[in-house]
Amino acid sequence: MEWKNIFRGFLMGTTDLIPGVSGGTVAFVLGIYDRLLTAISGFFSRDWKRHIGFLLPLALGMGTALIVLSKGIDYLLSEHKEPTQFFSWGLC
Repeated sequence: MEWKNIFRGFLMGTTDLIPGVSGGTVAFVLGIYDRLLTAISGFFSRDWKRHIGFLLPLALGMGTALIVLSKGIDYLLSEHKEPTQFFSWGLC
């Protein structure tokens, strides 16, 4: 298992919460995009056990980011609606 992928997944999950930014973009910047595509396609083959060590920590990090940081965005939208919306529009 590649446990550093938890941090990479957390970064990808964080950007998935921001409108206009993709987790795939972060995967490309981190240099794992090609390996991610290979692991996803290999997961649906007979060789799936070889790819689970890469995908499981990545998914764990992404899930953690989505759960933890979505509460922060919910707070920002309820308490500071206009600045949060303008920030999101500025990213698009």
